[in-house]
Amino acid sequence: MLVGKRTSKNDHWSTGREYVVRDPVAISIVRTYISLLAELGQAESQLPLLRGITRWGRLMPVPGSGTGMTGHAVNRAFKRMVARTPAFDAKEATSHGLRAGVPADLAAQGYSPAEIMVITDDWKSTTMVEKYAKAGLRRAGKDNLGRAQQSLDALVVKPPPNPTV
Repeated sequence: MLVGKRTSKNDHWSTGREYVVRDPVAISIVRTYISLLAELGQAESQLPLLRGITRWGRLMPVPGSGTGMTGHAVNRAFKRMVARTPAFDAKEATSHGLRAGVPADLAAQGYSPAEIMVITDDWKSTTMVEKYAKAGLRRAGKDNLGRAQQSLDALVVKPPPNPTV
């Protein structure tokens, strides 16, 4: 499936970008959603895929700008979804975690920033990938702070051994 993204904060010339999606489950879900949009007469390819839905479950019309949901609206919808999912803390979850979590998780599995860029095909440089990768390594307990960590370890005072009486 080929998915187009019209703009993003890194798209300085608003040229958009296309992504290839190969996950059969994701493709099936999107096809079902597009079928539902078709039943409402709103499945034209120029219309945004993500659109607002009223609290009564009705699809909101596409605004004159032709845009779909805002980033804020996507985040609110994501938090509502997470709140219904057991074992997840909706207060801590953000839709940005979907983007930032992937490089963090891949780094924790041992992938380099360069490999993560190839796998995700979503970064222009390793700068942000490295930032998220460090967070993933730290979370996995695999970070190497070098001399700073050695200095901190040297400050740890070990308790005296238990004397035997």
